[in-house]
Amino acid sequence: MAAQFAAEATLRRVHVAQKDDDMPPIEAILAPLEAELKLARSEDFKHGKAIAKD
Repeated sequence: MAAQFAAEATLRRVHVAQKDDDMPPIEAILAPLEAELKLARSEDFKHGKAIAKD
C-alpha cells in the first residue's frame, strides 16, 4: 500500500513538472519513491513477507 501511494505521488509530481518549463532533476522526483519502496520492503521483511524483485 505504501509503495502504491509513493508511486502515485511520484506520478503526480512528474505530471505537474511536465507542465512547468523548469522541470526538476529526475533524481529529485525518483528519490522519494525509492525511499518509500525501501521502507515498504523493510516493513514487509520484518513481517515475514518476501517481496520479489523484478
